[in-house]
Amino acid sequence: LNEKPLQFARENVKNSGVSGIEIRIGNGLSGIKRSEVDTVIIAGLGGEVISNILSDCDWVKDQKIKLILQPTTSADFLRKFLLLNGFEITKEIPLLENGKLYSIMDIKFTNHNKICCESYFYTGEIKPDSPDAILYIKKQQKRVFECMKSLENIPQKQQEYNHYKSAFLGLEKLLTEN
Repeated sequence: LNEKPLQFARENVKNSGVSGIEIRIGNGLSGIKRSEVDTVIIAGLGGEVISNILSDCDWVKDQKIKLILQPTTSADFLRKFLLLNGFEITKEIPLLENGKLYSIMDIKFTNHNKICCESYFYTGEIKPDSPDAILYIKKQQKRVFECMKSLENIPQKQQEYNHYKSAFLGLEKLLTEN
């Protein structure tokens, strides 16, 4: 929506030496037609924003379109949105870059809503099979634990407490069984 990021994108394309890339300004995917893409990459935005972009674009619900998503925050929110809206996370890779942990998700539309345990929303398809993956899972586990502990002694918040407790136990199981 702003000229400054558009100019930054132009400079990146020019500096990369790649040709045939068209740079556009627009809100989310609104300036793009379905017939123009087979892959959509959305990176560097929060999970809520990515969810809104996908919600506002009906044509991404096509099994022929590949989505690659990299939320900077609220990956759990994004995972829940995806699973409740017919998308499947086919692969997920954790990445530690500049001291920050990110998740890169490979997504396809299946039109099936996946039922899963509470802990899935915090780690998705990430398995503890690499140092970055273990760090990612432990970070999510710590976050869930802090939420759980803050609600433990509040009677009117027991449902939320139980949600976090279930997620914490699932993450514990994920770390100890693999």
